[in-house]
Amino acid sequence: MVHWKTSRQDFLPLLEGNARFRLTNRDFRELASSQDPKFIVISCSDSRVSPSLILDAPLGNLFEIRIAGEVVDETVIGSVEFAVDILGTKRILVIGHTGCGAVTAAYNSLRGKNPLPEGPGLASLVRDIYGAISKIPEENPTLETCIRENILRQADKLLHSEIIRKRSESGELIIGAALYHLDTGELSTI
Repeated sequence: MVHWKTSRQDFLPLLEGNARFRLTNRDFRELASSQDPKFIVISCSDSRVSPSLILDAPLGNLFEIRIAGEVVDETVIGSVEFAVDILGTKRILVIGHTGCGAVTAAYNSLRGKNPLPEGPGLASLVRDIYGAISKIPEENPTLETCIRENILRQADKLLHSEIIRKRSESGELIIGAALYHLDTGELSTI
């Protein structure tokens, strides 16, 4: 068993940020007893793509799920089902971004530049993206084409859930996809 020894000093910048947050943002008190997010956002865990910041969303507005390459797996689907079924959220946006390292790893493997990673977790993640982009009909797709295709295929995987599929088919739930441009800060739907 691993014994964690966390030093306050190791995380001081984060703790100081939390202190500033508590002083300047009082919304957390109103949200302490319940939540009613208007949107579910599935995005890459890239540090430059923080949904609440790039969407200028107030606390409590987004049910955020972040995973490298915005990969939709069973755990992500379970989180979405929770937000849809329990919290009543009716809109899902899957956000990918330019310069995505996870998609780039799969893209390079697809083009024969690098083998798939060997670590089981990372390899599984990249294999998932590889599977999405390897189905592109173009002979030599660009990295941007692969990034867009991955976003769309990850959004499509949400429909593997009966809860999500039925609510989407009835029009009760709306699923969208978007690309965040790191160089301009713009979010465009795809």
